[in-house]
Amino acid sequence: MKIQEEFFRQKEIKALRKMEKGPLYILIYQKMLVYSLQNNSKIYFDNVEDSFEEEIALVIDEDVEDVKETLLFLKRTNLIEYVSADEMELLQVQELTGEESDSAKRVRKHRENKKKDSEKAKKSKEESSKEENLDCNATETSCNKNVTLEKEKELELDKEIEQELEPKIKDSQVVSLASVHQGNENLKKITKLYEQNIGPIYPANRQWFIEICDKIDWQLFERAVQICIDNGHVTPSYLKGIIRRCISENIKTLDKFNAKRMEFINSKSQKSEKKPAGKFAKYNNFVKEEIIDEEMLKEIEMMEAELGVS
Repeated sequence: MKIQEEFFRQKEIKALRKMEKGPLYILIYQKMLVYSLQNNSKIYFDNVEDSFEEEIALVIDEDVEDVKETLLFLKRTNLIEYVSADEMELLQVQELTGEESDSAKRVRKHRENKKKDSEKAKKSKEESSKEENLDCNATETSCNKNVTLEKEKELELDKEIEQELEPKIKDSQVVSLASVHQGNENLKKITKLYEQNIGPIYPANRQWFIEICDKIDWQLFERAVQICIDNGHVTPSYLKGIIRRCISENIKTLDKFNAKRMEFINSKSQKSEKKPAGKFAKYNNFVKEEIIDEEMLKEIEMMEAELGVS
């Protein structure tokens, strides 16, 4: 990413730099700008962490509180915009990378000025409304004409920027999952299972699905989803933890998962006949001398119940 010369000359950046942790906040903003490039200047919340701020902090390796302070400043100065609860747009990306056309810059400046005017109007609402009513009563026809001309001008600017940016957007688009689905039945079924049981697939998460479809089959993915449902943890992070555990154990198919389960249960039964063991120690053969967590114990107990092993 090439930062333009005027980056540090901007009033917003100068104000940010004067804050107690100003240089750090500027670094956080620049990291966010770089990260957003892969999604056309947007950052998505994939529910890996509990909040948008925590997930951004995780991605760029910064402290959560510092990220929160940076985001508050960026929101207050109109440098970012929350499109939805799961989507954020960094409004300066095209300008800072030198890809913003003159028409795009005019539209952006026009909208920024319009937003600033709107905020000023709210502060003096009563006074402004009185003046507007007097002006419009005196020259009602003139007011209507001005509104119409303003809308037409904005539509023309929007159309101009769309025509200029359309080829660039097409060239820079990441291959969508829909195009990868063609000829890949395993990926198609995996993504369908995810959307039906876990949630929507966001652009920032697409690559993960493309990678795991080459490592596990959809039947094993379906079993992992069922484990999430049975344990009451239907979240992306919990599902990814199960998949990651299977891959680390070289379990790629449902048959191998069931075989591993039987191997573990048989080993546990033989060991319990020879020597009594504690709650954690009796599973050591399966986890290779590592203490496993409560969630894995719950999964093991569920496996035993399904097979009728006491």
